[in-house]
Order: sequence, then C-alpha cells, then structure tokens
Amino acid sequence: MAPKRERTTRANPDPTRTTTATEPMTQEAINNLIAQRVTEALAKYETQRNSVVNGDTSHTTRTGPRKVRPTRECTYKDYLNYDPLKFEGTE
Repeated sequence: MAPKRERTTRANPDPTRTTTATEPMTQEAINNLIAQRVTEALAKYETQRNSVVNGDTSHTTRTGPRKVRPTRECTYKDYLNYDPLKFEGTE
C-alpha cells in the first residue's frame, strides 16, 4: 500500500506548487488580462446570442430547440374533465 500523502493546507503548503509572484503585476499586465477576459466573454455571449431559435431563448438546449405546445384557454368545463379532487364536508 502506498504511503498516505500529507494534506496540503495553508500551514503546510505543497512544495511543488509555487503561487507567489516574484514581482508584482504592472498596470499594463492587469489591463491586458482584463481586455483578454472581456474579449473571451463577449465572444461567448455572441455565440450564445446567435444560437437563439425564432427569438425564443427559454426553450433551447444544446441539442436543439424543444417543441413547446401553444397555450390555450382552460374553461371550467375543461377543468371538470380532468376530474379534480372532490371534497366532502366543509373543509
């Protein structure tokens, strides 16, 4: 059986991972990262926006649009045809 690895915590960091930067980020580097992320987010938004079918975004899936039945009026007669619960007494 292999020996158990010691759990990595803040008090006991993993020595193979280095997360501290040797020098702070410059404002230009930060602006470049922000611009890159904004560009990626806009591209993702555009692809999702262009995948809209017939202007209806509520019923689209990855595999294509889902068929939706049109709504119709439900009359009292229709309601009674579905055999609602019958109550006995005053409750």
